[in-house]
Amino acid sequence: MIGKPDWRRITGADDPQKARLRPLSAANSEPEVKPEMSLHTAPELIVGTLRVMPVSLDAFDGGVVARLSGPGLLSVLDAAFAGDAAIQLWSSGTLPRAMMVTEIAMQGGSTLVTLEDAPAPLRLN
Repeated sequence: MIGKPDWRRITGADDPQKARLRPLSAANSEPEVKPEMSLHTAPELIVGTLRVMPVSLDAFDGGVVARLSGPGLLSVLDAAFAGDAAIQLWSSGTLPRAMMVTEIAMQGGSTLVTLEDAPAPLRLN
């Protein structure tokens, strides 16, 4: 049996009468993509299976500097020190790049984390 829908989660409204849902025809239509908007322009930082949303991400030759805070920072730190999750940088038109943490600088409410390209693993066979 399916329970009542959670209107707060679906629409952000407290009252179902105030919730404004799109008709099914609008929900099934393709989203409008504006010319200046691209789906894959900004690089994405992936830690294990989580997408980390940095406050800012500045690229340099061989790596990036990410300004992180909150859960994103914790997941990067856990991956760097525990070593059980891979840190990757995904960009449009390129393969994912393995990254390693090389520097951490704490400043106020956010932290600058320098990530550089990880050395390629040795192939045994």
